[in-house]
Amino acid sequence: MSETRSRLLFAKIAPWFGGSLFVILHLLTLGRSPAPHVDEAWLVSRAWGMAQTGLPYGQLDAGLMENLVDHYWLVYQAGITTLQSLLLRLAGSPDLLVLRLFSLFCGVGLLWACYQLMRQYLSKNMALLASFFTGLSLAFFHSAHQVRYDMMAAALGYASLAIAGNSKKRWGWHWMAGLFLGLSIETHLNSLLFIPAVGLVYFFRSGWRILKDPQAWGFAAGGGISILGYLLVHVLPDPGDFWRANQLNFGSQMGQSLAQKWASFTDIWILLLVAGSTFSLLIIPAAMDLWRHGEARQKQFLCLSLTIILTAALIIPYKVAHYAIYITPPVIWLATWWLVRVFQTPWRGQWQDFVLRIFASAALIGNIGLSLSSLIPDGQAAFQADLALLKPYLRPGDRLMGSQVYWLGLSDHSYLSWELLFLYPRAYPGSDLEDALEYYRPDVLLIDQPVQDLISDQIDPSSRWAGYHISRREWNAFMQTHTVTMIELNTQLNSPLTLYRITWNP
Repeated sequence: MSETRSRLLFAKIAPWFGGSLFVILHLLTLGRSPAPHVDEAWLVSRAWGMAQTGLPYGQLDAGLMENLVDHYWLVYQAGITTLQSLLLRLAGSPDLLVLRLFSLFCGVGLLWACYQLMRQYLSKNMALLASFFTGLSLAFFHSAHQVRYDMMAAALGYASLAIAGNSKKRWGWHWMAGLFLGLSIETHLNSLLFIPAVGLVYFFRSGWRILKDPQAWGFAAGGGISILGYLLVHVLPDPGDFWRANQLNFGSQMGQSLAQKWASFTDIWILLLVAGSTFSLLIIPAAMDLWRHGEARQKQFLCLSLTIILTAALIIPYKVAHYAIYITPPVIWLATWWLVRVFQTPWRGQWQDFVLRIFASAALIGNIGLSLSSLIPDGQAAFQADLALLKPYLRPGDRLMGSQVYWLGLSDHSYLSWELLFLYPRAYPGSDLEDALEYYRPDVLLIDQPVQDLISDQIDPSSRWAGYHISRREWNAFMQTHTVTMIELNTQLNSPLTLYRITWNP
């Protein structure tokens, strides 16, 4: 076989081989890593609630808002919860792994969208390579293996960008791009960060004649329909209830001081670090190289990538690891461009050749190594071990309140979120922690270390947790005036887990 034919055969086989390895790796580790998270419990509970009642409202949402607001379900995402509820109906139980499979499916959609977008600006091979690296990134493992909104929102946002960037697509496709972006925003408000990038794509194509671009108008029409759909589903059934439910649930998150906004903007480095790990170090040299040596189309690609990252810094209020997936594609795109440029540069034996190749190799090995090392701890096994340690101390019929994550193993009990303890005084001014506990009367409080940290009188008022805590003084007063048996368990996750069994007076 000639060398040319061998290369062609390898070029055809390599994507399928790499894709197969990718799928096998993710399926084998989907339930293993990361460990179950409180947000997953929220969403599984909500999807299971919708599977049973038809409303996007679950056991962990219950306890307060349904008593104050008639249309209490209006504020919760309808699209993704509907899809997740259909899967749980088929499963017949609130199965975490089933919904993690759905997140992985959305992740595959994200990779496909990124490939379609990148090949419009760079080469097909580079788009394939960047998509492969994205699928092996730390942020992708984190989001594709968790039941959260972010992966579906990112997939829809990048699908919208990929369609918008294709000038050969007809008007109807661009209408669909607008609809996808609207659905992305309905799935998570962080998807607002895609709006400037989409606008930039149409501006690159039409310049100041953008108002005469039929494809841009198609996009606007699709976006308008998605806005109308949002209003019909969430707002118009009862605008007053929609506003009151938002104030009750998210009132503490709706405003940030100027200092908080600046701190949030500068914290983008957190998302960059999770998005690309060692690849994040390549953004600056990649940007400089693209600007100096790239063609016009490639410079547009650079502007698009940097716009996504900059807008994320402005839009995303709290830079936590879950949100890194929104900027992972542009970080990986830029890093891949630079790596390919370095390794394709002819070897001249100069010191620069040594330094650049060593730096590039270290970044590549470090990126993949850090991603794969995150799969080593078996979080699911640790969680099941913690449940096995906990269950002997529970009685049939116990009313439980505590950290939401344990609902995933205790959904057969009446289970309330511990967050009701600070929401209740917010809804009923003048009440305190004792009033809230007297109202709900849990038999057992399940308080792990992350929740213990939020039982405090020393919470920084500028912190995002300022609205998510209960008073330590009120907590201690309740414990001293009521009959409470305390059991502390040394669990593998979030240790210690403390059980407070309360004996209530008749």
